[in-house]
Amino acid sequence: MRHLHTGGDLRIGEFGSCGVAASLANAVYSATGVRDDPLTLYTLLEQMQALA
Repeated sequence: MRHLHTGGDLRIGEFGSCGVAASLANAVYSATGVRDDPLTLYTLLEQMQALA
């Protein structure tokens, strides 16, 4: 069996997590109206206070 990664594993689980960050950012935007990149708790709270 040919390994795709030098660590010896195939790293197949990485393909399933590609859309997680985008989905999370869209959920935060839908719930709060805040869209920022990178999305951190500090920037989220800061922008939510500015909207209030």
